[in-house]
Amino acid sequence: MPTITLGANRINQMPVLLTNTSSAVKSYKSNLEEFRLNLLTIDSSVCDLEDVISSVKASTEIQEVKRESLDRLNQDINNFVTDVVQIDKDVADTINRSRDDFYDKYYYLKPQSEKSWWEKFKDGCKKVVEWCEEHWKEIVIGILFITIGAILTALTGGTFFAAFIVGLKAALISGFISGGINAIGTTISLLIKGEGLEKALQKGLESFGDGFASGFMWGGIFAGGAQSMAAVLKFSRSGTLFLGGKQWQMFSPNNFAGKNIGPFKIWSPNSIGNPNSGGTLLKIGRTFRIDFEAGKQLFHIHITHNLYNGLPVFVRSIRWIFDPARRDVHVRLTSLLGGIIGALEERKSKGETDIFRDK
Repeated sequence: MPTITLGANRINQMPVLLTNTSSAVKSYKSNLEEFRLNLLTIDSSVCDLEDVISSVKASTEIQEVKRESLDRLNQDINNFVTDVVQIDKDVADTINRSRDDFYDKYYYLKPQSEKSWWEKFKDGCKKVVEWCEEHWKEIVIGILFITIGAILTALTGGTFFAAFIVGLKAALISGFISGGINAIGTTISLLIKGEGLEKALQKGLESFGDGFASGFMWGGIFAGGAQSMAAVLKFSRSGTLFLGGKQWQMFSPNNFAGKNIGPFKIWSPNSIGNPNSGGTLLKIGRTFRIDFEAGKQLFHIHITHNLYNGLPVFVRSIRWIFDPARRDVHVRLTSLLGGIIGALEERKSKGETDIFRDK
């Protein structure tokens, strides 16, 4: 940017103003000269105007000097402006030539508005790489548990790929829940502490990534754990393992069909013909159950329709949490618990458990 950009308009107006002034002086001089000539035609016998004529002549000469001075000043200013503009252009050209070298050395100082789309894309990729370097452990732990759950599901007659996708989906939902909680908590905390809205939103967005990683890990733990428990429940009922493409009968089926202890029923695997791998770990009364399945339900509990219908409409509409069935309602806890615990763990690790507490 030229160094005199802000004052260029006013400087460029000076020659015009001086030219106008010079023209006004020239016109005034012409009028005086015409007035002097008219005075000379008056007969001296009528009125002696010699002093007046002398005065007008002197004034005309003064105006001529002024006009010449203004013309010289105008020319000097024009030369000055030309020199300044040329110097300014040379400086701007020098800055522009060295700008790329400067930003190559100090790239972090380059304004976002001057970056090309390719540079912005590379910045985004760099942030993703940095995020992966910082959170690879959480991601690996989550995927490891999902993989273990999918392997055990396959060993008990299920499909590895289908079980892996179900677990991965649950972990991703947990990541978004945790990231959202973390981002909202950080933004509110900074606003309470007096930070500006723009900075608070920026920090909140950055904290979303941290919360997502933690939530993904815990979601993967819950998903893989639920599938593993479902596989154990199924194996305890069928006594069958699938290894090397062959079926291995380890013991007689239906040895475990649930045990009643008063109003409680514990360890009740689904029947062998049930397409849902898993079963009930604990049942209280006729409705409340804690179940584990290898499919989309994973770790969940059952509640009555009356309890479900008493919840706010917007809560009941969250289908990845609630799955109304004919007899009761499944409450999917895998992603919900994973997201909440992930957010709490992340905020606790940074000393932000209480969003209203100053650091």
